[in-house]
Amino acid sequence: TDVWITDRPQRFVPADGTGHTFAALDPVTASELLTDHALAPEERTAWRLTRFEGITVPVGALLALEKRGWERGRPEDNGTQNWLAYPAGCAYVVLSLHWGIQIGDPFGRDEDKITDVWITDRPQRFVPADGTGHTFAALDPVTASELLTDLASLAP
Repeated sequence: TDVWITDRPQRFVPADGTGHTFAALDPVTASELLTDHALAPEERTAWRLTRFEGITVPVGALLALEKRGWERGRPEDNGTQNWLAYPAGCAYVVLSLHWGIQIGDPFGRDEDKITDVWITDRPQRFVPADGTGHTFAALDPVTASELLTDLASLAP
């Protein structure tokens, strides 16, 4: 059985003819369906996702995140966008980039490196040394699964 998760309620009609609306499931039930991309217990209590830090990814894959709701950071020195942010309800998840994306030539580099992945109430380029006051436990299981699916899609 395939389960599709979208931002709109969908009606699924199984072979027995009964209909189910996935959006009507409570978050706990939905999270049971999403166990492939769940935060580890130690990640839920952390403010950084270190398992994705240090990986080199194609710039095209980073740009494709915009179709999934990610936003590029504001242009800084020399028109460089040094982070992407995912609005996750009560907070943002930020992906800091080593080189960044040039506004005038986004494909000027083939790859970039993710330096940091963290949760905050205000996206910015640099990771605070003392944390942000947020942890990934603030994300509901469905949002966390979507986030992890996006990040896993970047890994080569």
